[in-house]
Parts: sequence; structure tokens; C-alpha cells
Amino acid sequence: MNSKWASHVLGVLEALDQPDAWIGTDEEIFLARQQISELAVKLGMDCDMCCDEEIAQLTALVELNTTMVTHLTTIISNQTTLITNSETNITQNIEQMYTDATNIYNNQVTNNSNVSNLNQMLYNGTPQSISPDLGENFNSHSEGDDKLCAAVGTYIEKVVNDYTTRCNLAATAFSITAAGAAALFTIVTGGAGLPAAAVAWGFLSTTAVTVAAALWNAIAADSGAKRKVKCCMYDSLKDQAITLANFQNAVLDCGFDPSTFEGKIAGLIQDESNDSNYLAFLRALGQATGGHASDCDCSCEDAIELYDFAETGCIITPLGNCIFRIEQDTANQQFGEPEDYYHASAADTLGRCIQFNIVEGYPPNSDDGNATITDCCDVEHAAPGGFGAVDIKKVIWSHKQADRPAINSVYQVTLATTEPDCD
Repeated sequence: MNSKWASHVLGVLEALDQPDAWIGTDEEIFLARQQISELAVKLGMDCDMCCDEEIAQLTALVELNTTMVTHLTTIISNQTTLITNSETNITQNIEQMYTDATNIYNNQVTNNSNVSNLNQMLYNGTPQSISPDLGENFNSHSEGDDKLCAAVGTYIEKVVNDYTTRCNLAATAFSITAAGAAALFTIVTGGAGLPAAAVAWGFLSTTAVTVAAALWNAIAADSGAKRKVKCCMYDSLKDQAITLANFQNAVLDCGFDPSTFEGKIAGLIQDESNDSNYLAFLRALGQATGGHASDCDCSCEDAIELYDFAETGCIITPLGNCIFRIEQDTANQQFGEPEDYYHASAADTLGRCIQFNIVEGYPPNSDDGNATITDCCDVEHAAPGGFGAVDIKKVIWSHKQADRPAINSVYQVTLATTEPDCD
């Protein structure tokens, strides 16, 4: 009890030190008043400090809390610094991304401009001034159809990749600042900017740009859609005279739904069919190598997907138009042979009856020996004569490493057209 409260208690005790304040015998009242007097004497003494241990504990607790508050303040300060540094790094990274994307775009524009200027300098109105070995028609030169198919594929990839670069630059620019958006607006409205289709697709805000860029990247990665456009352009140019008008109409009548990926790619090719790209295509046509006319044949519409059902480790690559390349360059004794063999297997993922046929224009296959087939009645048997042009469900084949080279074969695989007689 502190001294202030002691004085209040003394006032109360003085009232209790009266005989009439108590009930009882004289002896009981005397004893009670004696205790009150003793207590009053104690309260009237000077107060001394007490409770040293408790005070020490409280002092230590206050000091500990003060230290904790100091540490928390330091932590908060450090976290604030980290957040500030992170925001700075993010800004710097985005700005670097924009710089990198801009550099890629500028290099692309410069390279395209250099090639365009060279073509314009060389062009005298004849295709041969760009590529001397060109003939009268798009495919009437050396290796005709093969070179045309290769050139069409190269041209479409170039146009799609250039547009993809511009789309990604647009998305990056919009993700930074209003200044970036202003720079993009200059690109879009300038002579070397995005095609008009970009505006129609909604290149009007940050969200729209990001969504549109993601959509276009998905379109650009769709090899099936690009192949359909390639087949259409090839068919349109084949046996046609080399003229700007024929080039500009090459995808005009493809008939694709504009909402499909192939429709959007065809729309881009149509938008970009200008004089400069015409000359660029003539240069690609003259320099084309390694093409196969079958790569531009989309006549087969069978949706077939092959897989290595026997897990031989062979690689099956779809080339389009129901054509597949099957490769195996690792020999082993996987099925208990006494020597190393190359093994491969193939079957339709849906278990349908299919047929393998040789494709013209590719090197001859050398793997028709040691074949085991599962026919359309699910009966397994050897096929010493090979498995080509035969309706089957599965095939696994092999040959000695010492006898023949590694398996590298190309087949056109189509669905069987006759019902099996399994009675």
C-alpha cells in the first residue's frame, strides 16, 4: 500500500478507535481497539520499499518488451526495404524485357528491310531477276513441286513468326507504363506496325493486348492449322504463272472459317501479301531445298494417332496428311534375340484397323523383314512378306543390326476401308 492510500485508511481507523463503534463486553471492545491502535501506529510510520524480487521481474519484463519492440521495428524496416527493392527489381526486369523485345523487333525490321531493299534493287519485273532458275510457273523449275512446297512452308513460318514477335512486343509494352503504350501506339499506327486485324481483335487495353497475344501464340504453335494453310496455298500456286496477282490470291479462296486458327493464319497471310513479300517469296522459292510435295498434300483426312504399343523405344513423328516417320537407332536384344536387333512397333491409339503404304518422294524403307502383325480379327501371326498395303491393327518388326541400317521409315497410314471377315 502506498503512502497516499495509508492516510485514507488511517482516517477510517480513527473512527474505529471509539468505544461505541464496537459491540461486545468491555474486555472484547478493549482488545479490538488495541489492534486498531497497533495498525494505526504501523500505518503512521514512513514507507519502505518492498517486494524487491517482484520489482526486479517487472523491470526485466519491461526491458525484454522494449527489446522485442526494437527488433520488430527493425524487421518491419527491413521488410519495407525488401519490398522496395523487389518493386525496383520488377520494374527493372520488365523494362529489360521491353528493351529485349524492342531489340528483337528492331533487328527483325532491319533484316526484313535490308532484304526488301536488295530485292527491290534486283527486280526488273521478271521473277528470274530475283532467282535465275525460276520458270514460267511457280512449280515449273528444277525439282518443281518439292521446291514449291518447301518455299510455301518457309514463307508461312516467316510471316507467322514476324507477327508473333510484334504481338509479344505489344503485350510487353502495355504491361509496363503508359509511355510503353504510347510507344506501341506509334508502332501500330506506323508503316511497320501490326496489321489492321490486330485492332479488330481488340488491341485496345492492357488486358486485351495480353489476351490477344496469348491467343496468337497458341495459333502460331498450331502446326496442324499452319499445315492446312500451306496445303491451300500450295494448291493455289501449283501450275500457275508466277505473278503478283496469283501470289496475292493464293489463300483468298481457301474457305476457312475465320474464327478457326487456320482461318486467322490465312487472314494474316492475305493481309501480308504485298509487293515486298512477293519478292521475298520468289527468293525463298529459288533457294528452297529438302521439300517434299507430299508435305503439302492434305487429301487424307483420317484422324490417326500412332503409338509404340510394344514399348520398343522407337520414335513416331506425324508429318501430316496421314504420313508418319518411324525411327529406331538403338539396337538391343529386347525380345530375347541372340544378337542385337533394331525394333519398332506401331498401332492406332483407338485400336482401329489401319494400313501402311509407301510414300513416294522419300527414301525406300528397309524394314519389312521379321514382322509380326495383329490382323483386324485380333489374330497374331508372322508376316514374312511385309506388312505394307495389308489391313492390320498392330505391327512389330525388327532386323539385325549387322544386316541393315537403323530403322528410318516413312509410311502413309490410313484407316482400313474393308470390313474384316472374322468368321
